[in-house]
Amino acid sequence: MKTKILFVFFVIFFFGNILFSQNNYHKISEAIDSEPIYLINDSIIGNKQIIEKYKSYIEEISIMHGIQIEETKYSNFKGKGVLFIQLKITLESKGQKELNTFFGLKENSPVYVDGYSIANGSYFISVESIQVAEIIFPNKENKLESKALNIIVSPKNK
Repeated sequence: MKTKILFVFFVIFFFGNILFSQNNYHKISEAIDSEPIYLINDSIIGNKQIIEKYKSYIEEISIMHGIQIEETKYSNFKGKGVLFIQLKITLESKGQKELNTFFGLKENSPVYVDGYSIANGSYFISVESIQVAEIIFPNKENKLESKALNIIVSPKNK
């Protein structure tokens, strides 16, 4: 009897953890994992080309990836990592509400960069970095509740 109870407990514990575990971050199936998120001056998301273009204005570069990123406000990007760049200049950028409005979505619609959610609303996206902007419609695969905007900043693989 003890063996059966122990077995049932183990099965419930094991499968319960699998079924009810959640990722600390949200990404959609269209996610691009090829490059880290380039976070410029603490709030502007850019890409490698921007850094190359403005390399003479770089003050500091640091990186955060994997476990060290999990308990930070950047945890949503743990699959990509974050490259922090401080520039001596300000880049032209657009906020999430502004982008949503431009594309005909509700101001508070979810915004993704390269398929990774930037849910907290405090990020901007470098205008020069935008490669593609696409509206993602809810489906079984992406499990979105409403339309979302996915901004691609990573260059397409050649």
